[in-house]
Amino acid sequence: MEYIRKCLVLVGFLFLFVTAAAAQDVEMIRLSDKVIVLNILGLDCRTNIVVISSQKGLVIIDTEISPYVMEILKQAAEKHFNRNDWAYAINTHGHIHHVFGNVLFKDVKIIGHERILEGYPENGIFSRPKRGQKPRISYSELISNLRKMLRTTTDPALVQVLRKRIRFLIIVNRQWRDGFELVPPNMTFKDRLELDFGDVHLRLIDWGPGINHSSIMIHIVEENILVSLGGRWLPNISNAASLSGIKQYVSLLKEIADDKVGIETVVPCHNDFATRQDLQAKYDYMSDMLEGITEAHQKELSLDQVKQQFSLEQYARLKGLWAGSVPERVEENHQKNIQRIWDCLGGAD
Repeated sequence: MEYIRKCLVLVGFLFLFVTAAAAQDVEMIRLSDKVIVLNILGLDCRTNIVVISSQKGLVIIDTEISPYVMEILKQAAEKHFNRNDWAYAINTHGHIHHVFGNVLFKDVKIIGHERILEGYPENGIFSRPKRGQKPRISYSELISNLRKMLRTTTDPALVQVLRKRIRFLIIVNRQWRDGFELVPPNMTFKDRLELDFGDVHLRLIDWGPGINHSSIMIHIVEENILVSLGGRWLPNISNAASLSGIKQYVSLLKEIADDKVGIETVVPCHNDFATRQDLQAKYDYMSDMLEGITEAHQKELSLDQVKQQFSLEQYARLKGLWAGSVPERVEENHQKNIQRIWDCLGGAD
């Protein structure tokens, strides 16, 4: 199966035509006979929507940024698998790209962590999915920028792409303006949950509050696939993290990166796929930071001394985690991680 995955990625992506989207392109990556990853082209960021075909029905992980967008992907999945018997929808966490299409699955089980219902104070209504709530978001600025590009380009192919993307975003904007039903999960769990679909078994595990308010990972056991936050990127410790939450995150990284678990492919919520080796690199980074900064705190070093001792250069061996990322953003993220661990230890200069 690993050989098939590599070949599919090298050959390229499959583009599907679906009727609901004014021919908006959908990118599909086939990871196995049972698992595909869908991404609609033309939005502001890539969101990996995973669909699993099992003996007991279709399962979708995350539901995109609006019912209109989700309907496009839903049709693509149903066309590919030639079935429409949806059994479950799973929300990895409560951000807008992951819950705003839940209404299309309100007649089946929608699963999320119990904290997802609490909402995110820093994001307001974006992550407080209540019935009948009207989102207050817009792509108007993006549409304006695309129109400026359209007026200046002479490339016929680019003109066609821009026009299609503008039409698509106008429809998305209209749905946001008019409002749509925001449906929260109707089934929640606390620590772990296992689901048996006959030929496919899922392990849902809470990452804890150390990294994200309500994030979970989904281990598709027979396919050796992990769906989770992050990918090839430094861990990003939550502003609200506690020391116990950070320790839980490190412990889970160690558990899931173990060879015996057998993870081959990591599908992040956004961006490119990762591997077990990337999980191991995240564990190496976080465990070293936690252990080292704890020791420095016990020795009563200053925060400036800690930052010097744990500079990003010290982790050059792990630079594959942030290859291709903006260096300034990586450095900023690293400095925040030092500060958050320090604060959790009770150290303040």
